[in-house]
Amino acid sequence: MAFPRARLWHPHSSPGPGLSSRGGTSVSREHTGRNVPAATSREWQLTDAFSPTRTNIPGNRVAEGQETCPYLPPFPARGSGFHRFAFLLFKQDKSIDFSGDTRPSPCYQLAQRTFHTFDFYKKHQDTMTPAGLAFFQCRWDDSVTHIFHQLLDMREPVFEFVRPPPYHPKQKRFPHRQPLRYLDRYRDSHEPTYGIY
Repeated sequence: MAFPRARLWHPHSSPGPGLSSRGGTSVSREHTGRNVPAATSREWQLTDAFSPTRTNIPGNRVAEGQETCPYLPPFPARGSGFHRFAFLLFKQDKSIDFSGDTRPSPCYQLAQRTFHTFDFYKKHQDTMTPAGLAFFQCRWDDSVTHIFHQLLDMREPVFEFVRPPPYHPKQKRFPHRQPLRYLDRYRDSHEPTYGIY
């Protein structure tokens, strides 16, 4: 498990020896949460464990790849639990023109960051092959507040569970075959009656 604070800056790492000299493409997506209601059945290009979403990566030199979507740290909402982030690596047979998939830099408009992995792969499946998959889990920490307020310029959503009051059926004057605890449901105080007698 990772916290968003650990992913605030561009992670610098190599995807490993799986890429050939012809290059590859890295795509990241969030599986768990959707923070934009209009983005139904779409994923976001949020962050990944290694680098921003890059294409035409020469060999294992990720920093030399073309940045198609600028890095944005993960921002799971408070109270939403753990979010799963996946990092997909595609091998390329040749250099591909991704100008239609390139986002402006910086890209803090969430509507511009929506991304459909299936359509992306279907469009380029003749020249790309899935080669790797990695994931990590992340949950809210206090750095997410900064991301929402400063980078995304929006209010931070907070989810809390409001427990409903316990349901009790109407009290019976003579509760047949009920234990003494039955009366505790209808008392004004929280002091139990069992164990006293």
